[in-house]
Amino acid sequence: GVQALNDKDLRFLGRLHNVEEALHAIGLAREIFPRLSFDLIYARPGQTPEAWRAELEQAIGHAADHLSLYQLTIEEGTPFHALHAAKKFTIPD
Repeated sequence: GVQALNDKDLRFLGRLHNVEEALHAIGLAREIFPRLSFDLIYARPGQTPEAWRAELEQAIGHAADHLSLYQLTIEEGTPFHALHAAKKFTIPD
C-alpha cells in the first residue's frame, strides 16, 4: 500500500518504497485497471494539520477512485509500542 506521500514517514512506517515509486505504481495501475484505490495513514509523528492537508490534496490529485484513511494506532506488543513507550516518538493529539 501507499500509506504515506512523505519519504521520511514511509521509512518510519517500515515501507520499502519511496514517494516517487508509489506515484509511479499508481500511474501504472491507473493505465491497467478501471478503478484505483489506496490507503493513507494519518496522525504520524510530527505530522501537522497543514502537512496532512497537503498530502490529502496530493492524493486526491492522483485521482484515486477510493481513498482509505487510517489513524496510526499504537498496539501493545508491537515494535511501535516499544518505541512509543520508550518515548522515541510521539503522535499528534
